[in-house]
Amino acid sequence: GRLVELVGPLSPSRATYLVLSAARAIAEAHRRGLVHRDIKPENVFVGVRGAEHDFVKVLDFGIARSVVEAAGLTAEGTLVGTPSYMPPEQASGEKVDARADVFALGAVLYFALTGAPPFPGRTLGEALSALVSGPAVPPSARGFDVPKELEVLVLRCLERDRDARFADATELALALESLGLADLH
Repeated sequence: GRLVELVGPLSPSRATYLVLSAARAIAEAHRRGLVHRDIKPENVFVGVRGAEHDFVKVLDFGIARSVVEAAGLTAEGTLVGTPSYMPPEQASGEKVDARADVFALGAVLYFALTGAPPFPGRTLGEALSALVSGPAVPPSARGFDVPKELEVLVLRCLERDRDARFADATELALALESLGLADLH
C-alpha cells in the first residue's frame, strides 16, 4: 500500500512480480488448509533481503481460518476483512475457501496497477455497495495501459461467481507465471 502511495501505480511487470510472489506465499497457506481472509495492500510487505529487491512477505494471518471453519462472519456476527478487497461471499457471511484469497489477490493486483481498489468506498457501506453493484471497471477503461491478457486475469480473479475464479493461489500463480511479465521486472 505504501509503495503505491509513494510511487503511484506500478508497471505491469512489477505489479505482476509482486503479486506472483504473494500468490506463491498464499499458495503455501492453501496447501496447509488455511484461508487468509484479509489480503490487502497493507498486508503485502515489499522489502529488501540481501541483494534481492522487491522481496515480498504476506503478513497478518490474524483472521486466517482453516478451510473447514472459514466464514465471513465471526461468532458474534461481526464482518471480518477489508470490504474493498473481500469477495461477495465473504461480505455476505457465507463460508469462504481459497477462492476468497484469489479474489483478494486480484484486488491487490488491480490496486497495484491503478492506485485504487476495484471496489472503492469512503465508508463501509459504500465499499460493500460497490462490491455488490456489479463487476470491477477494467483498468484499461480507467485509462491505464495494462496488457490485455493481464487485465483478463485480474478480472477473472474479481468475478462475483467464485466458480469463475481460479481455484486457489497455486492456479493463480501458474497463470501469472505464464504471462511472462514478472520475468521482465
